[in-house]
Amino acid sequence: MPWKWVKTGSEITPKPAIFEPVPNSQNSDVKILFLAGSLEPGKDGVADYTGTLATECARLGHETFLLSLNDPWVHAPLLEPTVLRLGARMSWPDRVKTARAFLTANRAEIVSLQFVPYSFHRAGLNFALPQILRAIIGQTRAQVMFHEIWIGAQTGAPARVKLLGFFQRKIIQAVVEKLACRTIHTSNFVYARLLARYGIEAKQLPLFGSVPLFATRNETPRGDGTLSLGLFGSIHPEWTPDEMLSALRKLGRPIRISHVGRIGPGESVWTDLSGRYQPEIEFCRLGEQSLENISQFLGSVDFGVATTPLSLIGKSSCTAAMLDHGLPVIVNRNDIHFRGIPEIAPISELLIPVDDNFLKCLAAVKRRPPRPLLPEVAKQFLSDLTAG
Repeated sequence: MPWKWVKTGSEITPKPAIFEPVPNSQNSDVKILFLAGSLEPGKDGVADYTGTLATECARLGHETFLLSLNDPWVHAPLLEPTVLRLGARMSWPDRVKTARAFLTANRAEIVSLQFVPYSFHRAGLNFALPQILRAIIGQTRAQVMFHEIWIGAQTGAPARVKLLGFFQRKIIQAVVEKLACRTIHTSNFVYARLLARYGIEAKQLPLFGSVPLFATRNETPRGDGTLSLGLFGSIHPEWTPDEMLSALRKLGRPIRISHVGRIGPGESVWTDLSGRYQPEIEFCRLGEQSLENISQFLGSVDFGVATTPLSLIGKSSCTAAMLDHGLPVIVNRNDIHFRGIPEIAPISELLIPVDDNFLKCLAAVKRRPPRPLLPEVAKQFLSDLTAG
C-alpha cells in the first residue's frame, strides 16, 4: 500500500488527512525531503505520486519527509514527525518560516521539489516562488521533478495562452536558477525537449502507477461477447472518442464503457457521450472507489482508454496505473503537436493509437502480467540523485 492513515486521537480523520511513509531503516543512506503543493491522498495525482515515491525510498533504506506548501485541503498547519502540511490560507512569510524550521529540524540533505505550476498559484503565476523556495531550501541540494511545465508551447496555441505560458516559463527558469538544481527530471520526451530549448537539461523519469496491485477476483466470463472499456480518473474536456467508437462498432460486439474515480473537468463530455450513444453503448459510472476496487476494475476490463494526447501520454499517471496492471490502453487523441519536436513511438507496446491500423492492433495486443514500475523508477531516482 502506498499510504496509510495516521490516527488523530482515537479515530481516523478522513479530512484533512495525514499520511506517513513506511517506517525508515535505521541504516539510512540519505535524508530526502519531498516538497509538493498538496499532500491530500486520493485527491491530487502529484500528492499520490510524491507519497508513494517517498514510501518506496524509505523502504529502500532512506529517511524521507513530506512537506506541502500550498495545501488547499488543510486550514491550519498539520504536523506529524515526518509530515508537515501548510494550508493556502497561511501567510507566505509564516509558511516559509515553518517550512524552513521543519527542514532544519529533520536535517534533510536533499530536497525533491515535485513541481506543477498550478500547485503554487491558481494561474500558475507565483512570481515570488523562486525566492520563497530559496528561502526555505537555502543551500540544501535540490532536485526537481517537472510533472507539468508551462502552457501554450503546442502548435496553434492561442496568443493569450502563449502569453500566460511565457510568464510561467520565466518562473520555472528562475526556480531552477535560484535552487541551483543539480538533478532535474520530467516524465516525457516532449517536456524534456522543451526544457532543453531554454537551457534546462532534464532526464526522463517514467511515471509509475499509484494504484497498488491486488489479486484479481475470479469472475464469471462474460457470455455475450461484450467489449469492456475502462476509464480511470479525470477526463480531459478536449477528449472526443467518436472516431474510436465508430471503429469499434464495426466489430459488431456490445460495448460497455465504465469509469472509475473522479471525472473532473470532463463532466460535460461524459454526460454528452452517454446521452448520444445510449442505449446502443452501455455507460457505467462507478465513482470514487478504494485502491483495491480500482485495482480490481483495471484487472477486469478488456482495454483501458486514455484521454491524454499521445504526444504527452508519458505524463498521465492514470495511464501508468493501467500499464502497471498489464492492461492494453487505447489512445485516441493525437491532436497536440510541438514545433521542431518529432513524433516518437509510443512508450509501451500496450498503447494502441487510433489510426489506420487500430482494429488490427486491437486484435493483436494481449494483456500482460501485472508489473509495478515503482521499484525500478525509485532506483533510477535515487541513482540520479547520488550521481548529481
